[in-house]
Amino acid sequence: MNVLGSCLGILGRFAFVQPKLLPAWSCLLLAVVVGFGLSLAIELTQVWLPGRDSSLSDLIANTVGTAIGGVLGIKGWRVIELLSY
Repeated sequence: MNVLGSCLGILGRFAFVQPKLLPAWSCLLLAVVVGFGLSLAIELTQVWLPGRDSSLSDLIANTVGTAIGGVLGIKGWRVIELLSY
């Protein structure tokens, strides 16, 4: 699992849903799209850097890691809400 992607997913969840700006599924989708875009930018940059490899599997792993992080953020937030009452 990609740690950076998971962190991005979790942070995206807390940044937008904690203040109740967007529903959870919208935040998850937004986090995955942003994670995909960031990963794509990094992979495209690596094409031009000597000694670096750009691969589709990295892009997929980063995007899946972001989605997993977003789901963990959603579940974690629900646990926090339940424990606060």
